[in-house]
Amino acid sequence: MKKLAIRREHRINETRAESAIKDYVDHVADIAKFPDATGGTPDFDTPLGDTLPASIDPETAAGLASNLRAALPRIRELLGLLTRRGKEDG
Repeated sequence: MKKLAIRREHRINETRAESAIKDYVDHVADIAKFPDATGGTPDFDTPLGDTLPASIDPETAAGLASNLRAALPRIRELLGLLTRRGKEDG
């Protein structure tokens, strides 16, 4: 019973991790659509410009910048993992 519970927990954790990664990447891609609020293929070549939503106040911006700065090494790591997995023969 204990092994079955461990396997189930592992499967749940993998599902949560997969969902979190997909959501994260999709949300980052949404940033590319932000400037003119269009849908479709994300445009990462066009700079975001100098504008953020007015609802992001200076304190929030500072906190988000701090979190993003701390996350950059993990983002690079995730990019490497996703790139390698994308090259695997399935």
